[in-house]
Amino acid sequence: MSFIAVIGPSGSGKTTIINALIQKFPHLYLRAKSYTTRPKRKNESDEYEFVSDEQIRGLLHDGRILYIDEAYGYKYAMEASVFSQSGIDVVKEIHPSNVEKIRKYCHDLIIVQILSGDFRDDRGRAEDYSSSDTPIDIMVSNNADDAIDSQICNLSRMIQATKLQRELHLPQSDEIDRVNKAGYEQIAGEFYDAKRVTTANFHDASASFFEDELRKCTSEDALLEVGSGNGWLNSLSKKNIPSIDIAEKMNAGAEQDHVGIRQFRGHDEEFDVIFASLCDPYFYPEAIASLLRILRRDGRLVVSLPSHEWCQLNRGGAIKTKFIGSSGNVNEVYSFTYPKEQIEILGRRLGFVIERYEKGKLGIDYHSHISKEIVTPAKKHGVDEKDLCIVECYVLKKEY
Repeated sequence: MSFIAVIGPSGSGKTTIINALIQKFPHLYLRAKSYTTRPKRKNESDEYEFVSDEQIRGLLHDGRILYIDEAYGYKYAMEASVFSQSGIDVVKEIHPSNVEKIRKYCHDLIIVQILSGDFRDDRGRAEDYSSSDTPIDIMVSNNADDAIDSQICNLSRMIQATKLQRELHLPQSDEIDRVNKAGYEQIAGEFYDAKRVTTANFHDASASFFEDELRKCTSEDALLEVGSGNGWLNSLSKKNIPSIDIAEKMNAGAEQDHVGIRQFRGHDEEFDVIFASLCDPYFYPEAIASLLRILRRDGRLVVSLPSHEWCQLNRGGAIKTKFIGSSGNVNEVYSFTYPKEQIEILGRRLGFVIERYEKGKLGIDYHSHISKEIVTPAKKHGVDEKDLCIVECYVLKKEY
């Protein structure tokens, strides 16, 4: 169980967002049963049980609550049973000054801030959260121009991605981007199939899959390529697909934007299809959530990954891989691969389904050079290198 603490100025929409989140995803989130000594407001929901000062002290004495918070002259408390929930996350509006108390009882705390600057609500309270020392995990804007359903779906995606990063013991996204940017910057000038035989083999094993998916795209479809490198997919498609790549020295064309996936400022739900060949450097939960955010409903992620089978043979459970330059320099980057069953689990948490799955093999008719990084582990485990699944291809369809 995670505790989702929602903070933000009064009147910024915290209660509306929490209500919508629980209504949309009742199997994932529930509201903490709470008490307060303040008067009930007009048209207020059943979020609180309203009690006297004496009653709330009695609840503490009886162990039904673990501690008492104070905000704006009133007392607040949550039912002690909140911290023993299992299998479902608890969501609650919390004042920043009270967040650290929760951490004593729930170590898996996710703090969501509803973005706002100086704000004065209709009760006359002036607040500025911009200087708060509270560490923020997720920031969201409650934009009245955006449909609440879209905002809630993206918020849930970000919450679940944050949880998955922790469950999988992955580094923070900024660290992943830093390492990948540095590593690919160093190898960018040699990142061509003619120089990188293993990458060429991966491309060859997945080319027919990408050609098939590219043929399905119409002239009306808004396309994006992520991790475009030096332009393999563009050369395959004969299209000038707009792209992003974190390494500035990669060059897939004039429309390549050099940013990390989580920093990409495309409009929400802008693209129909996002292509990502060999997307293992950024196939981690928070990046996947960011890609889904910019896909239109029912949009598709068309991706390939070095196969989980090959990765296990080649490097065991390591989440990093190495590129060796022609001068002998070693460049290390992150590489995230998962078995198909785990990607299905990611989909249930992040809001996509596997629409198509294909194993990429070189095949018996393959006559180009095969990398020793494929030949060696295949022979070691008694597998023919041409029959080894070296790349796995997915079409992931956005569900919400």
